[in-house]
Amino acid sequence: GGIAQMQRAGAIRAGDSSVMAFAAWSLVHGVVMLTLDGQGTRTRHRSPEELVKEATSLLMIGMKAPGAD
Repeated sequence: GGIAQMQRAGAIRAGDSSVMAFAAWSLVHGVVMLTLDGQGTRTRHRSPEELVKEATSLLMIGMKAPGAD
C-alpha cells in the first residue's frame, strides 16, 4: 500500500505497484541474505540497516516520478 500511496502523491512514477513492491522486497531480502553470508564486509563494514537504506535509496531513484524532488 505504501507504494500506491506514494504514486497518488506523485512521488513515484505510474506502474504496477505490486511489481514495484516486489522489487523493493527482493532488494531488501537480497541485502539481508548477502549480509548473513558475510558479504557485507565488502561494504566497509556498514550495518545491515545502513545497507538497506542506501540500496533502497538507489532503487527509489529508478522509481522516482519525472520531475519529482
